Amino acid sequence: MIATLSMAVSKHNVKILSGLHDAPSGADRGTWAFFADFTGADIEVEALAVELRSVPSVLEVRVQTGHDGFIADTLHFPRLLGSERVTIVRSAMLESIGQRLRAMWGEDSPIPHVLLHQIGEASGERAFDAIKSVLGFAYVRRNVESAASLFTALGWGILELNAIDLDGKTALVLIHDGFECASSTGKATAPQCDFTRGMLSGWFSGLFESKVNVIENACVAKGNPTCVFQVDPTRQETT
Repeated sequence: MIATLSMAVSKHNVKILSGLHDAPSGADRGTWAFFADFTGADIEVEALAVELRSVPSVLEVRVQTGHDGFIADTLHFPRLLGSERVTIVRSAMLESIGQRLRAMWGEDSPIPHVLLHQIGEASGERAFDAIKSVLGFAYVRRNVESAASLFTALGWGILELNAIDLDGKTALVLIHDGFECASSTGKATAPQCDFTRGMLSGWFSGLFESKVNVIENACVAKGNPTCVFQVDPTRQETT
């Protein structure tokens, strides 16, 4: 169908710029969406839509046009990751949350660090529950590195699982190009990846089925080449 439709589009000198298609294996229908440039085309947008609707097996054609050179994709709402709704948030917006909290309580206050860690931890717990519900707990335990790669796929940073001990409930995680340090000057006096540290805490607590403690031993914000996190079991005091 994509071959048939792309030929129908290109024969009118319509330039396909980018797009995406979704045709799950075994499904009886799929979708194809694309951005197109009609400069120099010999057909109008609506006329092309009518022509595409006449192609056998085409169920629906929806068109969105730009205004004064600008167009935003509003056809793919809500955004989905599998069956779960997702929201795209610019890294700068997330980074500004930490900046605002530190401005409110001061750079030396522990409050911003605690708040960001708690928010990250809740996010990590939810993220682990989501992937566990899709893949199953046994699969995630067998393929931890593949499951953890979603951290990179979703744009948080390049996650490298340097070491993991499922029985000992420990892990060494490296984050390259993490969003919390994206605009760092490298002059911070303490690690700054509180949200990421919390997220790792929540995620690995789900994996290990018990609370863990995550310490950031190196941080790009301090001038280190990458951010390094040590995951260990939470120490319980006994009397």
